[in-house]
Amino acid sequence: MNREERILYHQIHPAKIAADVTGSIISAILVWQHHFWWAMLGAFAPAFLGSALVLQFADLNKLKASRMGRYIERFMNHWVEAWRFGGQIVMWMGCWCHEWLAIPVGALIVISAWSSGLLRSKSSHRTAE
Repeated sequence: MNREERILYHQIHPAKIAADVTGSIISAILVWQHHFWWAMLGAFAPAFLGSALVLQFADLNKLKASRMGRYIERFMNHWVEAWRFGGQIVMWMGCWCHEWLAIPVGALIVISAWSSGLLRSKSSHRTAE
């Protein structure tokens, strides 16, 4: 597996997902308290550490061959990654302004980015018929 593939498939490794979710929660709490720089450290340190460890040590071939692996190979791109990050920014903005409703809205944006391929898959399937 080449470097580009490892970078793609590491996104669905359970340890990487756990690091990202943990970082999101830690950073949201710190942003709520207006500790911006600590929040950014809390967001990105687990993400970078999780990525480094998964990229270095994980066997990603099983993930590549999985249903989720085939899904992200087909639908994950830099636009979807930006869309996911945009959802995180919405959550942070809600935390900063103490607008609690923005937190689930941001989470829904992240979930919609991850699941956007399901809609694209159905629309492309209909077009092919």
